[in-house]
Amino acid sequence: AVPATTYVAMLTDDKSMPVALATGDPLRGQVTIKLVNRQDIAADKSLQLWAVPTTGAPRSLGLLATDGTITLPLAPGLTPASIPLLAISLEPKGGSPDPNGPSGPIIYKGVWVKI
Repeated sequence: AVPATTYVAMLTDDKSMPVALATGDPLRGQVTIKLVNRQDIAADKSLQLWAVPTTGAPRSLGLLATDGTITLPLAPGLTPASIPLLAISLEPKGGSPDPNGPSGPIIYKGVWVKI
């Protein structure tokens, strides 16, 4: 039997402390992000998840809840071969106004791997 989770990434902060676990399930077409600890961010800010390809602009995967788990659609082509890095940026409420990538700083990141 094929395991439901076949992709995983541990996203860490600038001190290499784990912040979020991302698991991808291509059979169900979803990616689940579980925050290890609640993230205290200002009310006028959002956390936004990005797929960072080897070439080209980052692609938004959606906004994250700051206090638990969220499941988002697994974008077509979101595999470790094409998207080796996942990142979370701190954005204005509602997400980045820039369609070509984050407008705020990347605060967490992790390598997306196949298991």
